[in-house]
Amino acid sequence: MSALSVPMTYGEVADKLEMALGRPFSRSEWIVPFLMEELARNPQNMMRKHRPAFAQGRGVAWDVAGTFNQRNAIPATDVTVWIGANLTSPGSA
Repeated sequence: MSALSVPMTYGEVADKLEMALGRPFSRSEWIVPFLMEELARNPQNMMRKHRPAFAQGRGVAWDVAGTFNQRNAIPATDVTVWIGANLTSPGSA
């Protein structure tokens, strides 16, 4: 399994952000019924579509072959590398 296919929870993303940026992030846990109610109130909202899928453990996945990045030779990265390259100043991570 490549680093790009390793499942990660929102909590794990927050942990990585806290470590890289050196500050805490507030966290709220939303249960699946709440997420489904939010989706029903605004079914066209893409974030509201994705949240229940991840909360139920389904997530989203696709074959890398044929993706925009693959066709254009754009390398993909993992969360830790992206945070270091985009959210931290040189020497801070």
